[in-house]
Amino acid sequence: MQIGAMNNPHVNLYEELEWIGKNGFDFVDLTIEPECAMPGDINVQRAEKIMKKHGLGIVGHIGDWRLPKDSPYPAIREGCKTEIINAMRVLKKLGAKKISTHAFEVRESDYATAEKMCFALYKDLLKEAKKLRVMLMVENNTYTDSKRGERKLLHKLLKRYDSLKMHVDVGHANIRAKENRIGMYCRMYDRRIQHLHFSDNYGKNDNHLKLGAARISWKKIIKTLKKYKYDGTITLETFRSGRKGTLGSMSKLKKWWEMY
Repeated sequence: MQIGAMNNPHVNLYEELEWIGKNGFDFVDLTIEPECAMPGDINVQRAEKIMKKHGLGIVGHIGDWRLPKDSPYPAIREGCKTEIINAMRVLKKLGAKKISTHAFEVRESDYATAEKMCFALYKDLLKEAKKLRVMLMVENNTYTDSKRGERKLLHKLLKRYDSLKMHVDVGHANIRAKENRIGMYCRMYDRRIQHLHFSDNYGKNDNHLKLGAARISWKKIIKTLKKYKYDGTITLETFRSGRKGTLGSMSKLKKWWEMY
């Protein structure tokens, strides 16, 4: 099991990399999004130098949840795809072998239209991933875990494209759920789950709190993951508890992983 931290995209990227590296994380979950981590603004050589100095690995993350991927305007959808592909190419240059995107949101579009848009987008993204020789993943989001239509679309997407892998955000899987949906995802996708996000919440909103601060039973989560023999990358997405909370979460996760 490897533990990473995500850079805050609103803060200077190179300062974030220094902090993550100095504090003993195995990797940076490098998110590409505004304001301080846009593809064209990243100095790849500078970032690589910092990561190399600290022996810091990288998992790619794209803030495409901010893009109107379901727009009824073809030109806007094409622009969204271009932004995602540009981010994929920068992350590849930085050394990422795994890159996360976000599940499609069914909002103003009807389900059939959203499904068509989603499948078309991922067909092209997976072609690019193959060219770049990177693993493309899709992350469940808060809408996915609270709306039946979006869960259905995510499941159909993964069924349609075998090369697409799953990234499970355990915090998202706790939103408006009788019990955390990590068990459901493990049963359905097992070894296709290639990355995890950990943060705590009270089940209503995606609070991004430090581990143990709210209502998620981390003992159950870890036992479930071990049952399915998960031993991959885990990002602590606990930025609302500050850097101190993230460091505390790392210590707790290491302890609990051994304990449970």
